[in-house]
Amino acid sequence: MLTIASLQVERGLRQLVAEGRAPSSANRYGSALRRLMMKLVSPVSWVQELWRRVEFFPEPERPPLILTPAQEERLYEHLAPQDALYVRLAVLLGLRIGQFFALRWEWLSWEDELLRLPSFKRHPARMHPIPREGMAILSVP
Repeated sequence: MLTIASLQVERGLRQLVAEGRAPSSANRYGSALRRLMMKLVSPVSWVQELWRRVEFFPEPERPPLILTPAQEERLYEHLAPQDALYVRLAVLLGLRIGQFFALRWEWLSWEDELLRLPSFKRHPARMHPIPREGMAILSVP
């Protein structure tokens, strides 16, 4: 293990791309390998030095996470009415995807207009306000 050179790691990442993997996927494989080596290989300073010289592929810019009102309207126009309501509710609540799709009716407090969200990932349980428009969407049969 101590004979691995940073050029060999880079060569392996390039080979992954040559075999059809996306550059960002090759970067994720490299990052996973680095984390694994940090836990299993001693001395850790050797691992840090090896990975300091490894060059990863440039990552594409992330798409914007917030839609403009015009983009949001165009999106709704291309969706079925019921689907547009679900998307609008997701926008209003601003939850993570996993939280939104895990919602349960019993977490909803109609009179307080709140969601009682359980702990999620590293976030503690909390009360989440629901806008009136969101309550109206939830009331649709």
